[in-house]
Amino acid sequence: MNQQGGARIARRAGQLARLGAAQAPALLRAGVETLTPAAVARGGLVRLSFVLLVALPTIVYLLYATLWQSKYYVAETRMVVREARDKPREGQSSAGLSMAIQNSFVVLNYIKSKPLLVDLGGVKYLEGKYAPDGVDVFSRISRDPSLEDALTYWLKQVSASVDIVSGILTMKVAAFTPQDAARISQDVIEKCERLANEITLRSRRDKLERLDKEVALAADTLARARAAVTVFRQANVLIDPAARAKSIGEQIAKLTMDKLEIENSMATLKGVISADSPTRRVERSRLDTIERQISDLKKSLTSSDDNRTVAAQMGEYERLQLDEQFSLLLYSIAKNAYQDARQDMDRQQLYVGVVVAPVPPQEADGPRIFANTLLLFACLGVAWAICALLAAVVNDHVA
Repeated sequence: MNQQGGARIARRAGQLARLGAAQAPALLRAGVETLTPAAVARGGLVRLSFVLLVALPTIVYLLYATLWQSKYYVAETRMVVREARDKPREGQSSAGLSMAIQNSFVVLNYIKSKPLLVDLGGVKYLEGKYAPDGVDVFSRISRDPSLEDALTYWLKQVSASVDIVSGILTMKVAAFTPQDAARISQDVIEKCERLANEITLRSRRDKLERLDKEVALAADTLARARAAVTVFRQANVLIDPAARAKSIGEQIAKLTMDKLEIENSMATLKGVISADSPTRRVERSRLDTIERQISDLKKSLTSSDDNRTVAAQMGEYERLQLDEQFSLLLYSIAKNAYQDARQDMDRQQLYVGVVVAPVPPQEADGPRIFANTLLLFACLGVAWAICALLAAVVNDHVA
């Protein structure tokens, strides 16, 4: 039974195999006929998109750059912003270099700003340089642009950078003629020089005003000190207590000498003339007078009970003189500082030193047809490949 069943199954399988082999070509042809139109359609769409999105724009740009695009010339300038010093200061090399780099960055930002365009002459200046006859419409500046649009166009024509090691600022200006490129660069340098001088103008003006107030204050203090000395002299009826003390000292010395002479004379006549004689009485009277004069003079010099003595007057007078001398010193310092600030106000502090002057270029710097065309083709090709890949993924996902 099992052998008969197995034989029947084997015969059935052979019949099915012969039937499948007979029908396979028909099924294959049916499948090919079903799939080929869609595949062909998708392949044609891919090729068409490549031609429209990559090849055609590249060819159009190539024709534009070759036949129509205007040539441009680039003038290069290298400059450094340096500080004017009559004498170099010790220990200022690194700080001076840092300040020079900082000033160079200030000028760099000015080159890329609206104030530069305004100082150059505004939109009209750019229209005169970048909209001459014969320049293609895509390269020239638009008619009657706003200041913002003019700045955008200017930033495409100028490039600037600062070397942080040397502080040198490198500027490149593009124009449609060699003369315009050099002329624009020179105009920018002139405006940068004016900016460099104006950077410290406000600080110098503030310094001058502050020193002017200090000079006025010092002069007022000196006037009050001298007035105090004058009041002291008028109150004490005295010009110079030191001179008076010297005069009193000389008087005391002279009277002391006279006293010694009288005492010597009296000692000599003591055994010769009677004590009641007129000569002895005169000598004693003169001696008493001289002693009273010496005592009065000493009391006028120093006394613990009298504040009008020369010693007391000298202490107050020396204090007033010290105040006057100190006020005079402060006034001299403030006046000298003011004079220096005044000279600095009239002198330029920062200079734009041109290392490489702009000269009219001999050869055009662009357009670079081959490089730009190749770059455009590569960019469009990469973008097209990404989009095609995304489309294929979406189709596979939908299917």
